[in-house]
Amino acid sequence: FHGASGAIGRFEADDEGITMDFKGFQYQGIIHPGPTAMIASINAKSGQMKVESITDEFVTLEKTHDVMARLDAQVEGDLDEGYSTKGHDANVNYSGARGGAGSAEAANDGSG
Repeated sequence: FHGASGAIGRFEADDEGITMDFKGFQYQGIIHPGPTAMIASINAKSGQMKVESITDEFVTLEKTHDVMARLDAQVEGDLDEGYSTKGHDANVNYSGARGGAGSAEAANDGSG
């Protein structure tokens, strides 16, 4: 997650364990009791240490899903006779100079 900032995932806990989702990679695990551990950071310029957290639990995670891999797909088949497309410009929001419904000529027809 190098360079990531802000919310990068989701965390859920229930009676069965926990589920974590980090940018589409989903993990499930169980919280276990463990030895007390302290997480600290050191500011190199000032030489000060800051305690970030203290915990006595840890989680064993197992990868369960990869959402991005599930989006990979290959479509197979042929277009049959029932498939058709419109032969004209179907952009109803177009307001160019073609004289269509959104053009200046249609707007100045005296009906406004």
